[in-house]
Amino acid sequence: IGANSETGQYSYILWFCQGFFMTNPEHSLEPGHKLVDGSDTTIVDLSTEARVAANGLLAIIGRLEAENADLREANARLTEEKGQLEQIAWTDSLTGVKSRRYFDEKCMNEIERFIAAREQGELRAFPKSILLCFADIDGLKKVNDEHQDKHAAGDQLIRAVADGLRLAIRPSDTICRYGGDEFVFMLRVATDDPDVLRKLPSLVHQRAVAKATSLYGEPITFSLGFVDVSDYSSAQEAMQAADTEMYHLKVARNSFDK
Repeated sequence: IGANSETGQYSYILWFCQGFFMTNPEHSLEPGHKLVDGSDTTIVDLSTEARVAANGLLAIIGRLEAENADLREANARLTEEKGQLEQIAWTDSLTGVKSRRYFDEKCMNEIERFIAAREQGELRAFPKSILLCFADIDGLKKVNDEHQDKHAAGDQLIRAVADGLRLAIRPSDTICRYGGDEFVFMLRVATDDPDVLRKLPSLVHQRAVAKATSLYGEPITFSLGFVDVSDYSSAQEAMQAADTEMYHLKVARNSFDK
């Protein structure tokens, strides 16, 4: 208990009084003492009562301290359990990458802070650029239709793409399964060179496709749209732009395949 807390002050006062009466018995009133007016009275031994009261209150404070320690321990357990539950909620159970909830709660917040910091010219705590990318697997419905165990085949394809993307980006980047056959990932880039920002997603795309195809054992493709979040005034606006670009590329690919 801190010295400035109420219980801490009581502890100090009682400790002081207890020691005072123990070491200065001449200040204790004994039975038979006369009052100022000379009348007789029966007076208890205040030094004894003070010690009893002090010990009783110190015992109560001791119990409160023990209970406070128990509460701190319980709070630590709750904090740990909360962290474990957050990790479960923030991880996609099928692929092991981050979940949509993680993207909504963490990545969107990071993008908002990045945009605000960029507007204020205070990017010291951020990378030079953030690329927001949306990926959508091509042909998932066809895979499901061609296999007897539709869900198992589709899940295998989704896991292969997730692993391909994970192997194509760095640990400092973030990939999330946004839902179904859609993924969203953030590339934190240490430059704002337009040529680098334009080429980087394509390089990641090519490597991810190669890795996913190798893992799956059959050719895999997915459509990828990306934006530089610096070009937008909000995280929501940047996300919608990346999703729209991915959709346009997917429509164009499907039209070409036909």
